[in-house]
Amino acid sequence: MATHVWFSMAAHKRQRKLTRDFRELTIVPDKKKSLLLRINTELWNDLNTWAKDELRSVNAQIEYILRAEVHKRKKRRRSEED
Repeated sequence: MATHVWFSMAAHKRQRKLTRDFRELTIVPDKKKSLLLRINTELWNDLNTWAKDELRSVNAQIEYILRAEVHKRKKRRRSEED
């Protein structure tokens, strides 16, 4: 037995609006630059342990650390300008 679902025009419009709103909220990741980084094994192991503790990959952990340090530097420069 086939089941048919009938939508009213208002329900259809609501669904279209929700779909459109969702597309507008979807975050498209920025294009990222590739970087070859050579580090010693001990440092990599430490980063890997830290990343696992925070449920990140080593790559994401390195990016997190770099972002935090760049943010600190910018904040420090702003305070020096005042």
